[in-house]
Amino acid sequence: MPTPLRDRDPGRGLFGLLFYEAGWALARLLYGLFFRYKALGSANVPPKGSLLVVSNHLSNLDPFAVGLAIRCRHLVYIAKADLFKNPIASFIFRGVNCVPIKQGAPDTAAIRAAIDRLTGGSAVLIFPEGSRSPDGAMHPFKRGAWLVFARTECDVLPVAVEGTFDAFPRGRSTPRVGMPIRVKVGQVIPRATLSAMKPDAGLEYLAERIEALRLELAKELKDAGATLTTKPRSLVELDDAGLIKLDAGAAGNTTQKSAPA
Repeated sequence: MPTPLRDRDPGRGLFGLLFYEAGWALARLLYGLFFRYKALGSANVPPKGSLLVVSNHLSNLDPFAVGLAIRCRHLVYIAKADLFKNPIASFIFRGVNCVPIKQGAPDTAAIRAAIDRLTGGSAVLIFPEGSRSPDGAMHPFKRGAWLVFARTECDVLPVAVEGTFDAFPRGRSTPRVGMPIRVKVGQVIPRATLSAMKPDAGLEYLAERIEALRLELAKELKDAGATLTTKPRSLVELDDAGLIKLDAGAAGNTTQKSAPA
């Protein structure tokens, strides 16, 4: 059953809700037309309640790629204030739920903005790496992501994006049309699971969950005939039993462990 419109972003006015819906439809059309976009696992998104969405970050295409996969909710995006300088652009970005943060401002500004929206029952997207990957690999998560979780203790939704680095990497002025983009939404991580962990262990756990999703997307794209230049940080493949094979060079051994559910 579809989530009622007003439940998709509690506290937001009707105009803002309808504007977001129109933006979502336009983005879905463009991503489908130019990047053969496909989202997997969207049924895993909780229809209500505060939700911290965490994803790897490869490209400027990532925010809306993730937002398209979260169909039953209106995501809140944290964006650079420079994007809001033009009045028309500012109107559009605010309409699709972007919250401006000054470039060079301390991380606490973005953290505060995320916490404020989460406490109101919204779904907020953050990229724990802090910035786009320069090489397509996933880099260590910053402590700010854990601080947001610790202050709100909301459930966490891991999401992985693949294909956006090859479509629109850092330093490129225009996207490569035709490069397929895939997004996979994982299972919700209950707040109690992460609350029982220390910050570094919790961040590593999140990273491993997202890496496992990336592996599945890499296989999906390979089967679709795409050639990726990206590779997971430490996880290289899943075996036939669904176990994660660790890169001996990165992990220091060749043991295996079960992929997180």
